[in-house]
Amino acid sequence: MKTKTIVLLAALGLFIILLIQNSGSVQFNFFFWKISMSQVILAPGVFFLGFAAGYWRAHFGRRRDRVRPAVVPPPPPQPPQIANR
Repeated sequence: MKTKTIVLLAALGLFIILLIQNSGSVQFNFFFWKISMSQVILAPGVFFLGFAAGYWRAHFGRRRDRVRPAVVPPPPPQPPQIANR
């Protein structure tokens, strides 16, 4: 197996263990809403939102991050060299 595949499988295994161990219900308030949901639903949702934000930033934010090369004017022409004989 390739190293990348092994690391991906290990990360997926750790994520599944995290979901199994945190199966309780969580309640959080957002302004006037009170939302209660299982951590099994909340954890992948937050993971997906983080992944989507990172992908969006990497894909669409790249245009502003590029450094434009400085425009360097060409050197001035040199006067012709006259050979002394």
